[in-house]
Amino acid sequence: MGLPRWHRLRERPAFLRLYRAGKRQRGPTLTLRVYPHGGDASQFGIVVSQKVSKRAVVRNRLKRLIRVAIRQLLPHVARGWQVLITLNPGAPLGDSRLYLQELEELLARVGLLHGHS
Repeated sequence: MGLPRWHRLRERPAFLRLYRAGKRQRGPTLTLRVYPHGGDASQFGIVVSQKVSKRAVVRNRLKRLIRVAIRQLLPHVARGWQVLITLNPGAPLGDSRLYLQELEELLARVGLLHGHS
C-alpha cells in the first residue's frame, strides 16, 4: 500500500527545489532534505538510485520498506513540509524497522517530529 495521494511528492520542480534549497540531514543509511511548502499535509518523495542497486526489483523493494516507515511516522510529522528521502549507496537491504528508526531520528533532528517517543 502506498502513501495517500496528498502525501506524495511527484512534480519535478519540487524535487529540484529540495535538491537546491532543502535543508539536508544525513544518516548512515538515509539522507533527508526538507523544505517548507505551507500546505495542509507534508509530502514525501523517495529516491533510490542505481548506485544502490542495479536491479529495479531491489530498488522498488527498498522504496516499499521506506514507505512503511513513513506511514508509521506520518501522524507525528509536522504539516506543511516537503521531505525527500534518499537511500545512500551501500545501504543494506534491511527490514522496515531499520528505516523506521533512522527516519525517526533524522526527522527529529530537523524538528519535524512531534508527539512520538
